Amino acid sequence: VNTMRKDLVSFSREKYSSNVIEKCLETTQGKERDDLIYSMIGHEMDAPIMYSMMKDKFGNYVIQKAIEVTFGSPMGNDIMAKVQRVPDPNSYCQHVFNCISKLQTGGAMKARMKQYLHSVFHYQVYRLYNLCK
Repeated sequence: VNTMRKDLVSFSREKYSSNVIEKCLETTQGKERDDLIYSMIGHEMDAPIMYSMMKDKFGNYVIQKAIEVTFGSPMGNDIMAKVQRVPDPNSYCQHVFNCISKLQTGGAMKARMKQYLHSVFHYQVYRLYNLCK
């Protein structure tokens, strides 16, 4: 995670490394995830790194994932406030706006339920696999 933080923008602009960043956002917790997110959004009112990521075809997925994992928290509110101030939004920014809209209208509950069912399914497959050994 620390390696990615150093060059987050270039990693987020690559297809496969942006997937790795998204997975890190999903799986890390606490200070480690907060540090990764703050390296994107910064501590100031303006967030040029986040804005460049939002305007990129792969980077916008990283921002969406950051919004999803922080939704409802003070950090999530900070991200969404900064998203609304993006200068010259393009079509990739619209994906981020749609993500926020979906989460605010109940999509968050569906996403959490889907994630829960996915983990339960994998656990059951793991148990069956071990029983068949």
